[in-house]
Amino acid sequence: MPFLRIILATFLMIDNIQKVMDNKRHDKQEIIVNEQSFILRLATNDDFSFILNLLKENMLESFQKHWGEWNEASFEKTHRLEHIRIIDFEDFSVGYIDFKFKVDCGYVNDIQLSSKVRGIGLGTYIMKLVEQETLDHELKRVCLKVFKDNRVVKLYEKLGYKTISEDDSSLIMEKILIRI
Repeated sequence: MPFLRIILATFLMIDNIQKVMDNKRHDKQEIIVNEQSFILRLATNDDFSFILNLLKENMLESFQKHWGEWNEASFEKTHRLEHIRIIDFEDFSVGYIDFKFKVDCGYVNDIQLSSKVRGIGLGTYIMKLVEQETLDHELKRVCLKVFKDNRVVKLYEKLGYKTISEDDSSLIMEKILIRI
């Protein structure tokens, strides 16, 4: 019986993702994760401080550990609003995804979720959206870079991402996509 629940949940997630993808060029789209409604929308200049604060809240310790400091100027260079979508729940922003298309892959520059919404499947759902958009863009893989000691590495591995290279502190991961 648990196996059937997993299959049903997977089909429902795929159906919901397809509905979102059909409307993906809209400025706002509703997504449903575990019966909770979220809004995925394009970032605006008004979101910049939220993005910066959430990144700092989630990653300051890692940045200091691996790079020695927090570098706000570097953030401003690597995070471009046209690639960022904000995730809202009720009247609050609870996360963002910074994603763009490169010549040969979809690239996740950053994904950050508030601790209030972690563990409910939202990160998995957002990654599945990224994968579908990448396929829709006629690309066959998604790439990302993550600190080796970041707990999200386990999620990426569970989703089928493989390490293709690494340095002292980070992993470069990718997932080869297959259209179903």
